[in-house]
Amino acid sequence: MIENVWFYVFSILIVIILSFLVPFIRMRLWWFIPLTTLIMMTLTGFILPNFYDELSWQPQVGYAVFLTVLSIVVTILTFMLVRKRRAEKEKHEYRAMEDE
Repeated sequence: MIENVWFYVFSILIVIILSFLVPFIRMRLWWFIPLTTLIMMTLTGFILPNFYDELSWQPQVGYAVFLTVLSIVVTILTFMLVRKRRAEKEKHEYRAMEDE
């Protein structure tokens, strides 16, 4: 495993922030960040052990799957939040039109 703690802190924060922001920008691209996370981190898990003797690929790929699941959960929660906010906004606008 990589012994630098900041690698894990930064990678988790980047995945959470990107998974939260992308559904706000384009709802149809909700799958993009989880898929990109899986591909990039899996490739990293297979490439890094070639340069460092103390690393093996199994923990790196396991970490890639963990980040992918985290990204999927954050993306789905954001997707549900955005849909709920849009529905409430439309309901509020419809009620405002009825009152006039």
